[in-house]
Amino acid sequence: KRLKEKISSGGTSTLRVSTRNEMLEEWAERLLTYLHWNGVAMVEFKYNDQTKKGWFIEINPRFWGSLALPYYAGMDFPWLYYQILRDGDISFTDNYKEGIRVKWLLGGMIAFADNLFNDNKIDLNHLKLNANYYDDFSWNDPLVLFGELAYYGEKFMKSFKLNPTKDSFLNIDDI
Repeated sequence: KRLKEKISSGGTSTLRVSTRNEMLEEWAERLLTYLHWNGVAMVEFKYNDQTKKGWFIEINPRFWGSLALPYYAGMDFPWLYYQILRDGDISFTDNYKEGIRVKWLLGGMIAFADNLFNDNKIDLNHLKLNANYYDDFSWNDPLVLFGELAYYGEKFMKSFKLNPTKDSFLNIDDI
């Protein structure tokens, strides 16, 4: 479940929590079964907690950007996929823990700067270290964050933009 995003109307998550939604899980399974899908896929939905309504967004035949969340929550999808490729069918595992929070630190910094410079809003929640784990920082390999800073810094210097156009996103609260 996305808790914070780079753009308030949707897009890349900067803070997320592991959770379950049986309705959306069933929809995803039915879609992939109908398509005779075999392999990695990210099935994305928008979900409104107040109305309990969900909307199908897309299926991407690849691993997803927030892959660290299921990993830290106990589901190592790349490892499971490797085992399937190596061994064929494997026994089902459900080690998934709910309530694990994972944050993209640099994404939070970008969201803070975007809110400040483009919307004249100060949202300090984007800068809080309020997660169990981080996408782009670990004491085991702290240089990842600096490499990411250099990459995004170069992109910013070429375009002078922090985010995609806000009008290109679906705001689930407006539906």
